[in-house]
Amino acid sequence: MHRTVREIVVLLGLLVVVSPVVAESELTGFQPRHLQALLGVMVADEDNYQGFDSSGEPLETDEVFGTFAMAGGMVQLADGPSTFEYGIETGAFFGWKDIDTDYAGSTNSSGNSNIIVKVSSNFYMFEVLLGGFMGWNVSNHFRLYASAGPSLVWGKMSGDDGQSDDQAITDGDGNVIDWGSSETDIAMGLYGRFGIEYRFGKNLVVGASARYLATELDFSSRTGKVDLKGTEWFLTLGRRY
Repeated sequence: MHRTVREIVVLLGLLVVVSPVVAESELTGFQPRHLQALLGVMVADEDNYQGFDSSGEPLETDEVFGTFAMAGGMVQLADGPSTFEYGIETGAFFGWKDIDTDYAGSTNSSGNSNIIVKVSSNFYMFEVLLGGFMGWNVSNHFRLYASAGPSLVWGKMSGDDGQSDDQAITDGDGNVIDWGSSETDIAMGLYGRFGIEYRFGKNLVVGASARYLATELDFSSRTGKVDLKGTEWFLTLGRRY
């Protein structure tokens, strides 16, 4: 235990020593300083989906978004000296996933037989955001940063139950599961982000970041309600100005 504490103290001491040598030139004024391209995945929380029938009534479903692909771009505009930065960041993200949703129900053609209905669906989301950030250039090559703020999320969800109009799928109460058309929604969200970067040469940087997003998209008149919360993991490639 004491050895661990000593190691942490020594590490912090080294960081303090090297911090003053970060900047090759002290940047001043509010300006773009970091540009990032991000590619990764979102790991959505469990039980974040609620299915609905064509009249808007909830249905028993078994669906987990799980992991789906995300890509985005960010720019950070900063003020303050180069060692410790503060400012705003803005950018956009896009995510997509093919989903198979299981419904407990029956079909009109078979009467009372209980079945599990599997519906294939597609989910897309587009997000724009604006938040504040703080950065610490620990050395000339190594940077830590954290940010948070609001975002605006657009989502689209569509499904195909594979049935003709005269074979409408129903649940045990006779409610129709109608996924014949897609549905969109726009909602506000909140995010928080933390990342690390390493600079190669003068401008090229590579790194990794983790981001948590919380929002809710309502497609309840046709497909379902998505209480979308989860952590996103990204690899980043960027440029430092």
